[in-house]
Amino acid sequence: MNDPINEKFQRLDLLLQDDHNLQYLDTQIKAQTEAQMRVPPHYPSEKEMQERAESGPNNEVQNRVPYKSNPYAAINIASCYCPALALTRVHLNYFVEEDRQKTLAKFFEPTNIWERTWSLYYFPLPPGCNKRLLLLVPLQEAIEFLQEVNTALSSELTIKEEDGGRILRFEEAGCPKPQFLGVSGTLAEKDKLVLDKSFTITGSWGDWSRSYEPTALQSLETKIGAGLGAERRRKGKGRKSKYRNPLERAREWAERMNRLQQYLGLRSQDAGIATLVPHVDIDKPAPWPYPDGPIFFSVDVEWKEKNTAHVTEIGISILDTQDLVGPPGLHGRNWLKMIRSYHLRVSEYRYFVNKEYCSGCPESFNFGTSEFVKSENTGKRIDDFFSPPYDGSRVDRSAGLKERKLIYVGHDTSSDLDQLAVAGSQMFKRIRFNGPEAIFEEVIDTATLFSGLRNQPSPTSLSNMMTGLNIWTRNLHNAGNDAQYAMVGLVSMVLEAAGEHEAAVAEENFLVKPLQQT
Repeated sequence: MNDPINEKFQRLDLLLQDDHNLQYLDTQIKAQTEAQMRVPPHYPSEKEMQERAESGPNNEVQNRVPYKSNPYAAINIASCYCPALALTRVHLNYFVEEDRQKTLAKFFEPTNIWERTWSLYYFPLPPGCNKRLLLLVPLQEAIEFLQEVNTALSSELTIKEEDGGRILRFEEAGCPKPQFLGVSGTLAEKDKLVLDKSFTITGSWGDWSRSYEPTALQSLETKIGAGLGAERRRKGKGRKSKYRNPLERAREWAERMNRLQQYLGLRSQDAGIATLVPHVDIDKPAPWPYPDGPIFFSVDVEWKEKNTAHVTEIGISILDTQDLVGPPGLHGRNWLKMIRSYHLRVSEYRYFVNKEYCSGCPESFNFGTSEFVKSENTGKRIDDFFSPPYDGSRVDRSAGLKERKLIYVGHDTSSDLDQLAVAGSQMFKRIRFNGPEAIFEEVIDTATLFSGLRNQPSPTSLSNMMTGLNIWTRNLHNAGNDAQYAMVGLVSMVLEAAGEHEAAVAEENFLVKPLQQT
């Protein structure tokens, strides 16, 4: 049987092994008796935590706080939680001499702070937060951890409620409470609990939230927003942090996905983001055809690696929502056949291939025949696609053809929008001065749409996005192929968010292979 006293000294020796002066420093703290040191810490069960939350303030813990004044006196500790990531950064705002700060930081290293018993709780986050869940620990356990640090280093670390979001109270009646995730004793156990937790994709908080009053959910959003804000790294004194509540991004993502589903007829036009609609039936036509449905244009531009003024390729893929009259089919395969893709190559650079930063393949267009255009005519040729009848044919606009709503799609759109103007497009030059709304109803960036769908912290490459969607690709960095794949990815994400994976017949490790254009 291991001796708990020796284990504590061994852990302290390991933490202070690089600082011998501090290791033997007389802290002037009275030593505990052997009997006191042998009393093992008590970590409450989930049932005990619930009972304490219902019974009121926990005076037992408050009376043991070894501070000059009790910083938690006005808090019902048993009903409070601390964002786990914020707890690991408490020491960053505790200003001491550099040597002691380094020693203090060792207590908060992941391999140390998680090597103890923690009761883990969480709130699932809606898509668009770029994070799957907010991980929480009971404030009581956080205080006990800080007490150990304070005793070892003669410090007075506290979690201050006035810092905003570091202490989250869940005292109100009718307010959703954190959900129990499990108990961990190591970093690996904590990570496994977090990674193994799966959630159903939804445009809002989820089905569980429908049983709560709107005011309770608003209060919850305020708490969660504060908790997410507390997790971010603090800027130095005097420097303003450009922080935006992730829940605002989540709401924008949900509203954008809501509109995309409406465009494709998968959601009624009067359904809000919190409206529950049936999962898409892949064997039936879309139930809510969008009146005067828009046309999606996916665009990709390639240019010389060391001279951005020389555009070499333009890829344009078109999906007219009025063509989507039948069922989407398994993984949207029927709808994907409706995509028409084009590949323009600038004649003067027909022998140029990017090799240094990416491996270009301008001669490997998968979805049709490439079209060569002289540099002086490139801008006019681009504009042909964005005028009625929106298929690239050179029809005189005076023929009275009806104009349609256009939606721009791209992967990391900002640079391509600029390069289309560089290529000579008069339409895209208008965007430079008047914004995308001068031409398009909406601009969709598949990079941010995918990171929101998967709640990833940052956008990813087109290749990684397609892999994440289980979609087969080849010959990337060909502008025509990239435009097609971005459009395929968009359709796949909209169907997935509409419940396509739950409704579809399961396929083991399926790969969706976009059909060759004929």
